[in-house]
Amino acid sequence: MPKISVLMSVFNDEDYIKEAIYSLIHQTYQDFEIIIIDDGSVDQTASIISSIKDPRIKLYKNKTNEGLTKNLNKAWDLSKGDLIARMDGDDISSSRRFEKQVSFFEQNKDISLLGCNSKNIGANKKNKSAAANHEELKCSLFLRVPFPHSGVMLRKEDFDNIGMKYDEDFKYAQDFDLWVRASRVLKFYKLPEVLLEYRIHEGQASSIHRSKGSTFDLMVRKNQVDELGIHYSEEILKLYNKALSSSKSLLSLNELQTLDTFYCEIIDQNNKKGLYDKETFKNKLGESFRIICIQQLLQKSKNGKYFRESNISKKYKANNSDKLKMMFLGLLSKNTN
Repeated sequence: MPKISVLMSVFNDEDYIKEAIYSLIHQTYQDFEIIIIDDGSVDQTASIISSIKDPRIKLYKNKTNEGLTKNLNKAWDLSKGDLIARMDGDDISSSRRFEKQVSFFEQNKDISLLGCNSKNIGANKKNKSAAANHEELKCSLFLRVPFPHSGVMLRKEDFDNIGMKYDEDFKYAQDFDLWVRASRVLKFYKLPEVLLEYRIHEGQASSIHRSKGSTFDLMVRKNQVDELGIHYSEEILKLYNKALSSSKSLLSLNELQTLDTFYCEIIDQNNKKGLYDKETFKNKLGESFRIICIQQLLQKSKNGKYFRESNISKKYKANNSDKLKMMFLGLLSKNTN
């Protein structure tokens, strides 16, 4: 049996699929199978995959388009490896990705899911950050997914033992939903290394997801807020989701004040219930609100300066470099509306 089962769902990826598969075939760690579900592609994707002669590649073709979530569960059920690795048909794994992830799992038996950092293909800047432990990741997941779906590796048995796979009610944000649910009972870790090159283009699922208004992100966030026992209006929840889902959301002063109150209520309720590490959670939410305000300043809106007088700024203490950045951006927006 292979050590790793790579799950791929592809649809009309003829421009990128060969490069994606070759990045797997040329891994320094070679004990794996690649399970590919072609989701009714109408281009040459399936033919390109079939032309790559490697016995570890197992191609299954859907007659109709069934969507990413169903395909991932189908591939999950077909997998034989102890570890499941995700990979998209338009991304590139670094040559030592599997080597580093398997080595970490062998040395850390208590970890069930491992994330990594990534860089955008064609970009000079890497989305690199420090390693993150379980409590940090669990708190980050209250806001958004802190690592790329396509770079994840997990222990299949651990997820099977608690009966968790992708929820097929989620056409998009299926990873967000699964990681939030699993993080309540399993331990996660994020490696600091950049092990994935992530491609951004209009045809990809995440771009389509963003264009549909993050409806499925809203479903996840509603479940999280409900778990804390917070009372809210539909308008406030939509505003909260809007602010977290798009860096280009221009918010009024009243909306920022509403968000400030809502963020503080979330922090206070967690202090009562203790679902998340209190200090880490407070800092993650404070940083999130600070970034929302910075995004306003970057769009030349004076409203972003509200952070300095916000209630959450009294709970969360930004470091000196962050304060200087906000002061500088505030000066830039001084003569704008």
